[in-house]
Amino acid sequence: MISPLPKPPCPFPPKPLPGPKSKRLPKGKPLTIAASFQIADGIVFCADRMMSYEQSAYYELKLFNARGSNFSAVAVAASDDMITAKSVIRGFFDGVVGGHTNFHAENLQNALEGCLKVKLESVQDPNMFLIMAFMRDEGDYYVLSSHNTSVNQASPCEIVGIGDVSLVRYITDSLYRVGLTLKQGVALAAYVIWAAKKYCPMYCGGDTDIWVLSKSTPQSSALWRIIPQAAIRRAEELIESHRKEHLENFLSFICRSIEFFT
Repeated sequence: MISPLPKPPCPFPPKPLPGPKSKRLPKGKPLTIAASFQIADGIVFCADRMMSYEQSAYYELKLFNARGSNFSAVAVAASDDMITAKSVIRGFFDGVVGGHTNFHAENLQNALEGCLKVKLESVQDPNMFLIMAFMRDEGDYYVLSSHNTSVNQASPCEIVGIGDVSLVRYITDSLYRVGLTLKQGVALAAYVIWAAKKYCPMYCGGDTDIWVLSKSTPQSSALWRIIPQAAIRRAEELIESHRKEHLENFLSFICRSIEFFT
């Protein structure tokens, strides 16, 4: 059985989004972003929480977890059909936890493809992105990424979503590396989602959710941890208040290193 999920806040009633509607917003398309970062001590997952439909918005938790006999799993979804995305994730997790799928990367990939084909067969024009990670208590793990029925091994820095992700990729290309600590990975996740919410009109916003899948000690079991909202909001405040200072220092470094006017 799937481990109990943390109870999300009660859904907010639809409400108008502030400001005029951007011309770049595709009509009738809900919008979202999610990402995972494989780092030295585990895997960090992040996503925004708000979903939008034209000029209305609502809140949706997009991360899920499960615990098997000797492993833990976390998934994050970016989809315009979260009901189907939840059904896929929970059905697949039940199969893995119940021992119906051999715990190997190729077997997990084939099983997820089969599950997606069944679930999306009757869905018209699906647009579903998933990232799933499975970590055994021994410490080894597999991370899969899918778009609709196509499933592949995820890249170390995996970004999925509906809309342009160029700003997010600029940040991750500048800051991500496999050797980041767990805390640095969480800070990067907070920065990525904060920037997407603030500067990309096609993303929704709302709270940021950050989960970590890791082993706290070599002897412990692989488990997920949920970063508290208070810590995420504090990280966003620090990003907002100090980013210009650090970018100005970067510009000053360039100016000290080059003589532009000869």
